[in-house]
Amino acid sequence: GLFNYKASRKGVVTAQIQYVRINGGALENNAVAYQMLNGLALGNNAIWTLTYQVSLSEYLQMSLQYDGRKSEGHKAVHTGNVSLKAQF
Repeated sequence: GLFNYKASRKGVVTAQIQYVRINGGALENNAVAYQMLNGLALGNNAIWTLTYQVSLSEYLQMSLQYDGRKSEGHKAVHTGNVSLKAQF
């Protein structure tokens, strides 16, 4: 599901959660399969994203993003990203 929340002048928060079930008896456990499946594994998988975007000034925007994924039988993988955009 997808959830958006916007508070005036305080930014926008977006959250997304996905459930993915992969059935692939012919897929092997190798680098090509890993790349094709975007790091997900056979079986049940969960993917989530949380993003916060805010305008710091008329010309400057900041974005914070947290991503996670959890595959059946594997530890969760967490990543984060911060970006700053200047428009001139």
